[in-house]
Amino acid sequence: MQRILKKIEKELDVIRPFLEGHGGGVEVDSFDDKTGLLNVRFKGACRACPLSTLTYQNLISDRLSVLPQVKEVKLII
Repeated sequence: MQRILKKIEKELDVIRPFLEGHGGGVEVDSFDDKTGLLNVRFKGACRACPLSTLTYQNLISDRLSVLPQVKEVKLII
């Protein structure tokens, strides 16, 4: 499981500079390697941003869909 978490973090590292530029961030909350469910959580300014849903859909979910082990990405509020 450590291997897939490293891959997930690597993909998130591509997105993080954009989020950090706006005072926010994203972190992995949990990953279930049996179901492929990944839970992520926004940090900082992203938590209250009205565009966070678009950021989640267009950046995070799309970016992580390239990993076959990740079947679903959920945003934890």
